[in-house]
Amino acid sequence: MDIYCPRCAEPMDITEFHTLGEVGSIGFGGIIPETPEANVPEGSSYNTAKDAFLSYGCEALGLPKCEKSDDPKAYIMSAVGDLFGDDLDGLAADLEDFEALGLL
Repeated sequence: MDIYCPRCAEPMDITEFHTLGEVGSIGFGGIIPETPEANVPEGSSYNTAKDAFLSYGCEALGLPKCEKSDDPKAYIMSAVGDLFGDDLDGLAADLEDFEALGLL
């Protein structure tokens, strides 16, 4: 199941946050984040990786810093991402339901 970048709305499979925490931003995407706070150090927890992604988007994945998008998926992720706390499965399931209903 996917969640979306809160900046550019690119999809991200939630299982990738385990890998991101294990290898860090640089090991995951290969690029040192421009914003130091966006870097996920190697050996980080799933929650650290998730929090960095919800705060900084693709940049936390070791990818180029993305541009803000007008896509409703990005807006919804930035608005409700914190409401779900650690429950990324619930967030991804709700986003999938929204898409099935044609709301996204």
